[in-house]
Amino acid sequence: MKLTKKSGNETIFFLDTEYCLTIKSQSTANRQGMEIEVESSFGDYKEVASVMMAHSMTQTVSAPAGSQVISFTFDKIEPNIDLSADRFAMPETEEPAVKEGE
Repeated sequence: MKLTKKSGNETIFFLDTEYCLTIKSQSTANRQGMEIEVESSFGDYKEVASVMMAHSMTQTVSAPAGSQVISFTFDKIEPNIDLSADRFAMPETEEPAVKEGE
């Protein structure tokens, strides 16, 4: 399945034919004048709140400057948990000290 965004960036999704789960995606994007390619592989699907969710992902980002691989593994995914609003508050920062003569 191919998705083309308004920006022109494209993502191709590869689906498992038996279960219709995303097993891989490939996308291209233009970042700061460079074209980058991102390939993501998804696996270890488990049912969470009646939805199949990937519990592992490997992402490879390829750019002219080189490639980088990142892997994620989730031990537990919990949907709809209560979180307090202060969890999303910006941390307070100290004002920088003013040096004499400035």
